[in-house]
Amino acid sequence: MGDTLPNFSDLFIGYEARIRAAFDRTVAASSVNLPPKLEFTEEHSSMLFKCKPSEASVTADWHGIASLWAMSQGVGRLCAAMFSARRSGQARLDFVDGSEAELGYHFIQEARAMAKPRDHRWNTYFPNPDLQSDRLIAGDVFFFRAIEWILAHEVGHIVSGHDDRAWTAQQTRDEEREADRLATCYVIGGLAADPGR
Repeated sequence: MGDTLPNFSDLFIGYEARIRAAFDRTVAASSVNLPPKLEFTEEHSSMLFKCKPSEASVTADWHGIASLWAMSQGVGRLCAAMFSARRSGQARLDFVDGSEAELGYHFIQEARAMAKPRDHRWNTYFPNPDLQSDRLIAGDVFFFRAIEWILAHEVGHIVSGHDDRAWTAQQTRDEEREADRLATCYVIGGLAADPGR
């Protein structure tokens, strides 16, 4: 099993250009003086996405990308199953063996395992990531929106001039909230609730 399975970087290499494009859009929309750079790693530390404001750098670990993609695939499949069950009046969602909903449930469990700092390889039970596949487009939509928010959050630390390491727990919370706010404003953009809907 071990050495015959591809690294996450090999599995997701087709996604790199779109991730970089999302990062470049985020940087272009920010007011940062020194444009940040995006680096990919496969060191699998406890920080799967991080930035170093003093160097204007953002790092994305391929394990974090794989975990986020698996979670997005799970959510895409389970949302479709839940909406369908709700429309048909079902009070509970039962998985049919081999169904997309069952696969979605297992994707979520796998995403949780991949997010932990330990050696983890791709489980061949799951389909490989493939931008050309139309098997479940919703999963990739969720993935790219989520990665865009995460990258905007990390760029937000740089834009805000945060330190590489906060001095206190309160400073950490304040800086994380500020980066969250900036990322959310960026992703939402000009969208607003429609009160007549």
